[in-house]
Amino acid sequence: MVVPGMDTDNFEVIKEHTVHQKEFFQLKLDSIKKGDVVVQEQDMYVGIMNTYDSIVGFSDLMMPIIEEIVVYTDCSNLDRLPDVTFTIEGAEYTLTPNEYVIKRRGQCISGLTIYDEYVTRPVTPRHTIILGNVFLQKYFPMFDMENDTITFQREKTPTAEDVVEAEI
Repeated sequence: MVVPGMDTDNFEVIKEHTVHQKEFFQLKLDSIKKGDVVVQEQDMYVGIMNTYDSIVGFSDLMMPIIEEIVVYTDCSNLDRLPDVTFTIEGAEYTLTPNEYVIKRRGQCISGLTIYDEYVTRPVTPRHTIILGNVFLQKYFPMFDMENDTITFQREKTPTAEDVVEAEI
């Protein structure tokens, strides 16, 4: 981790997003997708990047996405679960089952959970999604409070050159 700033040697920038509402650093969410199921609402937002919880919290609009995602506690069906993609301002952020399923002490549970409506004040959009560790472990945010942006980055995939260089 580089503070302040981003580690451009080991991570690549995906996209810089404009904060639409500063209270919870809310970003405009275009859609959420699982296979052929796509959820789109006029006022969907991503907000509240929460590293305390190991979940992605949703309002009831997420029911079409998670209703058929059944995670076996013995983890035996991960290869049969679908990917889930969040599209934020045109950039797709995909989580595979190995990324959204929480594995602890030999057991698995889904990291996709429905919360009751998260409304703390009238200015909070009704369909606000809370991104937790299952998202933030793959997509690292950098908050730029001066420019009201959040830039997501991900770990770089080593190239063949990097592997050869490491072997030397």
